[in-house]
Amino acid sequence: MKRIINKIMVGLLLLIAAKSYAQQQERPIKWVASVEQTKQDSATLVFTANIEKGWHIYSQFTPDGGPIATAITYPKSPKFVLAGKTSEPKPDETFDKDFGVKVLTLQGTPIFKQKIAVKEKKKFTIPVKIDYEACKDKCIFLDTSFVLTINPMIK
Repeated sequence: MKRIINKIMVGLLLLIAAKSYAQQQERPIKWVASVEQTKQDSATLVFTANIEKGWHIYSQFTPDGGPIATAITYPKSPKFVLAGKTSEPKPDETFDKDFGVKVLTLQGTPIFKQKIAVKEKKKFTIPVKIDYEACKDKCIFLDTSFVLTINPMIK
């Protein structure tokens, strides 16, 4: 019986340690999302990455064979339609001999924008997920999610 209790205690300690480690994981990029909407039938979803000094993320348009590109995922919905691709600022370009391709990086506070055509007449939400790789001396794969509200009733 004492053995079982010891195993349970060790298991609990491991769970606590794992949770503590996860909470301490580096998050060198802080994302902010907003909606720009001046018309009932259109809006722009805006995502700003506040990147700590010395860190960078990769462009959405990173060539195949290179590092993990930033990916912004929107659900399919009858309530809205994406109007084109998500825009981003001009990235820095360098050739990476390890990948053998040109890599496109973003630093500072890059702003990503996605225009949408609004099809719904009532207020609704759009869940958005951003997957990205943050790099400095090492790279860490991270993600963040938002739920943005669209209000077609603005005047």
